Amino acid sequence: MSNTKYRSFAITCRLFVTMILLALALSNATAVHSRSQTASTSLRDQVSPQHVAAVTYYVSSSAGDDGNAGTSPAAPFRSIAKVNSLALQPGDAVRFLCGDVWRGEMLRITRSGSLTGTLTFGSYPDPACADKPILSGSQPITGWTLHAGQIWRVDLDAIGNTTRFSGTQGINQLFRNGVRLGIGRWPNLDAPDGGYSTIDGYPAANQITDVELPAVDWTGATAHIKGMRWYILNRNVTGDSGNTLILNADISCYGGSCAGWGFWLDSHIATLDRDGEWYYDPTARRVYLFSLTDPNQSAFEASVVLNGESENLGGIILGRHLYQHVQYVVIDNLHIRNWFDNGITTPVNLEKDENSHVVIRNCAIRDVDSAGINLSTWVWNASANGNGYNGWRGGRYITITNNLIERPNHFGINSFARLSLFEDNVIRDIGLIANLNRSGMGCRVTDGEGQCTEDGDGIRMVVSNDGAYTSNGVTVRFNRIERSGYNGVDVFGLNNTFNRNVIDRACYSKGDCGAVRVYGGLAQNIIFTGNIFLNSIGNTDGAIPTYDPLFGFGLYLDQNAANITVTNNTIAGATHTGLLFQATTGSALGNTLFRNADATDWSSQVSIGASPAYVSNFINNIMLGVRANTFTLSASDSSRLGTSNQNRFYHANRADHISSVTQRTLAQWQSYSGKDMASTELVSATLNSAVLFYNDSKTPKTFALVQPYKDLNGAPVSGSLTLAPFTSRILIPNGVAPYRAFLPAAR
Repeated sequence: MSNTKYRSFAITCRLFVTMILLALALSNATAVHSRSQTASTSLRDQVSPQHVAAVTYYVSSSAGDDGNAGTSPAAPFRSIAKVNSLALQPGDAVRFLCGDVWRGEMLRITRSGSLTGTLTFGSYPDPACADKPILSGSQPITGWTLHAGQIWRVDLDAIGNTTRFSGTQGINQLFRNGVRLGIGRWPNLDAPDGGYSTIDGYPAANQITDVELPAVDWTGATAHIKGMRWYILNRNVTGDSGNTLILNADISCYGGSCAGWGFWLDSHIATLDRDGEWYYDPTARRVYLFSLTDPNQSAFEASVVLNGESENLGGIILGRHLYQHVQYVVIDNLHIRNWFDNGITTPVNLEKDENSHVVIRNCAIRDVDSAGINLSTWVWNASANGNGYNGWRGGRYITITNNLIERPNHFGINSFARLSLFEDNVIRDIGLIANLNRSGMGCRVTDGEGQCTEDGDGIRMVVSNDGAYTSNGVTVRFNRIERSGYNGVDVFGLNNTFNRNVIDRACYSKGDCGAVRVYGGLAQNIIFTGNIFLNSIGNTDGAIPTYDPLFGFGLYLDQNAANITVTNNTIAGATHTGLLFQATTGSALGNTLFRNADATDWSSQVSIGASPAYVSNFINNIMLGVRANTFTLSASDSSRLGTSNQNRFYHANRADHISSVTQRTLAQWQSYSGKDMASTELVSATLNSAVLFYNDSKTPKTFALVQPYKDLNGAPVSGSLTLAPFTSRILIPNGVAPYRAFLPAAR
């Protein structure tokens, strides 16, 4: 898998030191606990160390003081550092004042609640306030001076900035008046081919040549290289010789040579030529900005890159790195924004067990450089506590509900979690090219393509070892995912259920992906019911001509996934294939496939690959295609289908719209396969104007029809149309063209 044990050596090295520290910590645990209780004498019973009553703590950055008792809104604490020091007990609550902002302080949750008393972090005075308390990873940046032309600069170590940025690794995001600015890049985004320049030569594995390179020394820049439709490599430029860039590590592009593939450069002052573009010089600790107006007249903030392992850092951290997990914790109604890494995260390592019974609800997570929510930690010494083997985990009984995640650069939710629920979340604008900075979509500067292919997923459900402890038994329902750079959801585990989700414009930045991709032999026993998958783009900017056609799928079932049940879903507008069973087994019943395959020749509404692909039941599906060089159904041969019947085949421009060994009409397919004897077809130009109505809400929805329609059976429909939740219906405008009545196909 893409997230392998790349930290195992470091973990082994830490192990001996950690065990010594742990032994010392355990030997003093009673004393530490006692001292913690004594330090809170105004809050707890001084005689008994037992937790006798739940305590609510209040925190206000605008009106608090860490010298206060903190137990009333009238005397709140001020800092998150104070919160991190509290000896919290089951049933306690920490509440942050609505509208207040805390900058550059990570909330470290290292204590647990219990089955009878959760530990809650939320807001006051209204636990559901719209102006949520903000945990910001950015600091104000001031003191711009003109550098040259329209380029301005500011030093992080200058008076006014040094107290905010001293001892840090600089910045990686810049905001003007609350809006994230795009990093400078060459070529610009509006250049041809989506802002990619073309590699003209590949003289060595770590070198690329481009005759269009501006005549400057690009040493120190970062190159982002399209190696195939599904990955974008990151490399540092360590030398520049004429039109040849020397990179810090080898690159690998599909087909063997990187000539013809696309790339762009950033993190260099020569890229600054558009208003709002910026560049950070880490050596000088200086920020450069191209601005048409005096930047001192605007409010600027920058995401502070804090010291330490990046995966251990985020706005909120669940667990103590190298030590204990947490359980029975609720995070409610907080706004986490502008963090240089993750929004809410687990630490890199936990000992003995993973987090459990954690609820993240009603939160907003915006503009983070990595994952909105990162549930990925290496559990070590697990066998000592009877919790299975060492390996990557994401927690069990994790509930993520009703959150808004916007504009993360790597993932919306990155998860190894199991036995969990992801519900009613809105996740959008993940891994968009316009938002990326030096880290790109997350591929490290020394990784091969195999370790960064999933970057840009809305939700990534990844597995470790045999899958029993990761991405197993997760329910994903009522979520809305819009504009994900790669797959809307990437699924590698087993026993998962996807119910009534809406995924729109997946594959926004990369191609060969889908609204949902299910991948690999551990992906088994997965159910898709009542979902709506729309407009999978399959972006191919920067690809060589062979791979330039858009390549997006609706439901992409791939590489030995098994027993996948696809029922009553609507899949529309995928540029390649709507429903693909590729080396995958399962069933498909009652689905609507509408105008997929409109951008790529010889693609289909439904495609079933060669063995071991097998669809045991293919029943009552609607397939409507329009493009002449595409099909309703494509099967490598009829043996790839078990029972296939009561399906409806519609095509606007092709009579032989079923492909199996050769192209066939429905009657020919029936004769050849002995299947679909009660299925029907319609081939008519009227289908060019067919319209899909869909209800992507939890309540019935009524559409006012501005003109008369006919349904696919030829029955008139006018006035209004009411649809049940998460259903769809195809209608044809009446009177647009001659219409042939819908009749059963000849037997």
